[in-house]
Amino acid sequence: MASRPLAVLDIYPEAVDLARGASCPALMDSMYIPAQSKSSPFGITTDGTTWAVGHDTFALHVLVKKVYVVTNPANVTTTLRNSEGLSFDSHLARLLKNFGVTAEASKRAWHKPQPGDWCYIPNSPINPGQLNLVHFVEETWKKQLLPVDKEEKLCQALLASLRTSLQFGGDGLLDYCTIPSGGSCLWCSKEQCRQVSLYSLFSKPLGEAITQSLFGRHLHNIDPDIVENMLNSTSRCGWWSLAMSAFFETPVSGPRKSLMATLVEFIQTSSSRRDEGVAWAIDRLLSAMETVDIDVESRASMLLMGFWAAMSNGYNITFWILATLLYDEPLLRLVEHETAAAWGQQSQPSSSGTSDESSDEEQLGVKYLCRNCPNLEAIFNETLRVRNGSTSIRQVTQQTVIGGKVLEPGNSVMTPFRQLHTNKEVWGPMAHEFDATRFLKKTNLVRHPSYRPFGGGVTMCPGKFLPNEEVFGFIAILLRHFEFKLAKQHTMGAAESKGKGERPPFPRINDTMPSLGISGPMPGMDLVVEMTTRTRNMKA
Repeated sequence: MASRPLAVLDIYPEAVDLARGASCPALMDSMYIPAQSKSSPFGITTDGTTWAVGHDTFALHVLVKKVYVVTNPANVTTTLRNSEGLSFDSHLARLLKNFGVTAEASKRAWHKPQPGDWCYIPNSPINPGQLNLVHFVEETWKKQLLPVDKEEKLCQALLASLRTSLQFGGDGLLDYCTIPSGGSCLWCSKEQCRQVSLYSLFSKPLGEAITQSLFGRHLHNIDPDIVENMLNSTSRCGWWSLAMSAFFETPVSGPRKSLMATLVEFIQTSSSRRDEGVAWAIDRLLSAMETVDIDVESRASMLLMGFWAAMSNGYNITFWILATLLYDEPLLRLVEHETAAAWGQQSQPSSSGTSDESSDEEQLGVKYLCRNCPNLEAIFNETLRVRNGSTSIRQVTQQTVIGGKVLEPGNSVMTPFRQLHTNKEVWGPMAHEFDATRFLKKTNLVRHPSYRPFGGGVTMCPGKFLPNEEVFGFIAILLRHFEFKLAKQHTMGAAESKGKGERPPFPRINDTMPSLGISGPMPGMDLVVEMTTRTRNMKA
């Protein structure tokens, strides 16, 4: 079928029409569908091009299983908090299998250490709670990413890498995102101006920064193309394609094989040689995997899952924020003013307890930045609302009542957050539209049960604090050292302007494939911008 699938549920509109006409119980369970709706007896409505799910709980039949879909804010809160009748472990077990963790390794990873077991270490300094490996991995990432010392060190390493990457000059660090023209770069040496791909400008530096903040230079030393392979795996086809490439040929099978080979070699490096620059969480996870004694390929698969999750959202968020600013110059000036004030503020201490060696003027106070940029914060929150394509999934383990509906064991519960974030009863008649002032006017919306950019309950994303510092810091560095404007004579791919000098249309969100976070732009809807070094002499 040629038409676009229902973004979150992967259902073609034609399939829904067929089900309506045939009253097909194989697709939808009428027990959960508000039958009084004449325009949409199955709880799915359409306004011509945009499909949306109604806010009553309903169920889909997928083969012999049901998938319960929950979008009512109150019911979502109940679902996310229920850890007795609803479990994330079954879904996580499938993910581990799809990413390539073997059956034997999975059995060992889910085993809780008991006295006398091969993996039991009394008074273990690594795993004092004697958690099974899967839950230990979850807890370790939470501790790494909490806004305390470990997260601050990770953030500082990340921002230091960004400042190194974002330089013009003979070293060609920005050549990857420069738009070619007639076999040479569009580069004006007198004005220090380049026309660059906005998406590449964000994806490569953030990819480099995340890789180095987690693994130091170790992965780069094994494979100089590690970041390119990771970006190809995250941006082209989504998590499902990367996971299934362990078993089937997909567009990312080649990059995945390279990633796995690199991670395997890294794991096999002696711990004394890999200590330098490796994040606390990575070192801790490798020690725990060694104790549980799972095979090296499964260890690499588990690291790949965490690596992918860390890599997959930051550059999409940053792309949408700067794109928004480029189409609203007064707003861009406001954000420039806000972020400029964070330079010269008290910087975060290093691991030795002292500030970095850069001059006071060049110190970026990240905590100050995140507390004192209301316009940037409002844009950030609205980006998380409108561009979010993620979904929460639970397994029903015992009969559970949600919103007056009985959910039977053995089936799944799905919460598509995009439906929460576009609920007109909460966000108003323009719920699908981006409003840069929405969270300025009502700052308490960030606590509304219909706002779930990081999920909720026991599976709330442990990285909910780092994206603020990562994205705010990146934007502040960019705006301090460069000026930006849309290159009107150029757009890319499908978004090409009809006439020279015409401003390109604002990019559309890519809602044609599943996402575990912030979706990027549609293929061919990247933006080209003119990037000029600011006249004052500042170190990057």
